[in-house]
Amino acid sequence: MEGRSVSDRTESLTADSLPSSPSSGLSSAYASTLSSVPNTSAIVEQSALSTFKQLIPPDSREASELLAFFCSEMAPLFPFIRLPWGTTPRELLLEKPLLYMVIMGIAYQSDTQRQQVFAKLFREEISRSILICGESSLGLFQALLVYSAWNHVHMQLKARLSNLLPLAMVMVTDLELHREPHTRSKTSPGALREVGRVPGAPNSRTLEERRAFLGVFWLSSVTKTCAKEIDGMRFNRYADQCCHIVQEAMEYPTDSYLVHLVRIQQIADTIATTVYSDNLMGSSTLNGSVATPMSISSLEREVQAMGDKISEMQHLVIPPACEFPDLLMYRHARLADKEGREKAMLMISYHTVQAYLYKIALNDQIFSSLSATTPGCPWTSNTDVPPSNTTPTITPIVRRADLLVSCLFAIKSLADHFLALTDMVIFSLPYPTWLQLGHCILILTRVMEIRHSTWDLGYVSQLLDFREVLNRLARRLDKVISRGREAKPARHLPVIFEAVVERLGEIGKLIAEGLHAVGSGNNRNNGAHNDIGNGGRDGNEGWAGAGAVGDGAVICGDETGLVFDDETTQAMCDFFGVEV
Repeated sequence: MEGRSVSDRTESLTADSLPSSPSSGLSSAYASTLSSVPNTSAIVEQSALSTFKQLIPPDSREASELLAFFCSEMAPLFPFIRLPWGTTPRELLLEKPLLYMVIMGIAYQSDTQRQQVFAKLFREEISRSILICGESSLGLFQALLVYSAWNHVHMQLKARLSNLLPLAMVMVTDLELHREPHTRSKTSPGALREVGRVPGAPNSRTLEERRAFLGVFWLSSVTKTCAKEIDGMRFNRYADQCCHIVQEAMEYPTDSYLVHLVRIQQIADTIATTVYSDNLMGSSTLNGSVATPMSISSLEREVQAMGDKISEMQHLVIPPACEFPDLLMYRHARLADKEGREKAMLMISYHTVQAYLYKIALNDQIFSSLSATTPGCPWTSNTDVPPSNTTPTITPIVRRADLLVSCLFAIKSLADHFLALTDMVIFSLPYPTWLQLGHCILILTRVMEIRHSTWDLGYVSQLLDFREVLNRLARRLDKVISRGREAKPARHLPVIFEAVVERLGEIGKLIAEGLHAVGSGNNRNNGAHNDIGNGGRDGNEGWAGAGAVGDGAVICGDETGLVFDDETTQAMCDFFGVEV
């Protein structure tokens, strides 16, 4: 078995697992039933875990290389799951078999078809463990996190991140990872089995447990921010405590990176509660409408402070694979600047949160009600620094345009940081990073649909060449895919990326056509600067293309020249996890 390739072992197991012909003593009806359910027979004979161990034996060189690759190139990008230094594949298999399975699968970038086989086996085993056997353990929980973090690897199996996260959040409760051990109060919920139970000795969570808990928060927060309105985990006092403990311990160099990722999403959590809460978004009263814009300036300062902090970081390092110097696959690998990689990843998250805040300007309801009741508001803009003894008065319509421009610049900056990532990093990016990129692209398409007398799209497009931004992204992904095919060993992104490259180019073309239509035939932008701040009008009558934007939702509309066909919209939304 050791000398055979994964491909040979897979084909052999597939042939061996086919059910034999039913014996002549069986009824024809029963024989027909058996022949119609071959997978059931295979599962009875051999578990998914047993099959997986034959495909990738833990003592094989292949398993060692895959584990080394995960630890050095993939785990640092998702620092919530770290393995102790020197862990061998066999040790991992014995202690955490589900985690062994998922790591081997997502790290197998040389063959996407084999990845799908591994993913199917993992799904069978984790379903059996959780749903049939009712198992619950830290290793199983970590395996579910890793599987969710690289959701795009097995997206062909129709696995949605929004379906996986609830399982992880339930397991947090089952394992009581959301609090310190033995901290139940006299008013805590419980049933008969709690009667007479003696409280355990005071203890504290391990760093491994705290990282995993923060990982669920990060995954659910990014998903809620960028993809779908789910009931994600809220940042609370215990999460804050975990951040402090992990930061102070610094067991791994990536722990500082972990904490900053969580802190960025903590701000996103605050934005969601303050700006996108159901009560405020659905309010028709003046107080409800005013509360949201009045809080934007404060949130802007909080977001900007985080950006300044990231820019000033000097000691953020994701370590290279120095612990595996004997492996050929790493000896000749192009090692990126680890500090630069980490900063770029943090800046992608930071600019995503910026865009998440600024997209509130797409909401007609808030700004229309404000314009009708308040001719001017004392809001300060990030781009305007008033004298110390004055407070500028900014009309809602001007403030809205300012937010839209800030949103576009945030998206442009995010794209620049993404383009700065090396090929090796792009191959191993976790799915939430792709969600962040996709969400911002969809916000861009929505902003580009706006037509209004005070929104000069032609002028804005001179500041930012949106089509070129998308074309650069398309060219970069296309080049990464080509280089991966030529690499030794080959490395592949999931198949869906080839369609994404094509769609990015098409969207860029549609944007260019929309801009051309504005410049040649659309006169709604004429006199834009003359109408800004006009006290006789609220400035919102002519806003087209914008609308009520909920938490995490970006609408691809069809108001103007930017009309997306169903195939384009579906392909983009399926990959980036956005429901339209």
